[in-house]
Amino acid sequence: MDIAPFLEEYLMKLLFVFTVLMFLFSDTVYAYLDPGIGTMLIQLLAGVALFIGIGWRFIIRFFKKLFNKDKGR
Repeated sequence: MDIAPFLEEYLMKLLFVFTVLMFLFSDTVYAYLDPGIGTMLIQLLAGVALFIGIGWRFIIRFFKKLFNKDKGR
């Protein structure tokens, strides 16, 4: 019987319970979201959209060319 999977599962459950309890019983959070964070999130989403729209084709084309060279030999 291998004990490692059981131990890993137990530790993950323990970590999850500890994290939930930490968030439930925390008293005060000193955090401030700057108004500029909205602009940063919009720029992030725009960058991801441009990468998916434009850059993804180049990456796919590069890997297709790379793997097709090996098949031709």
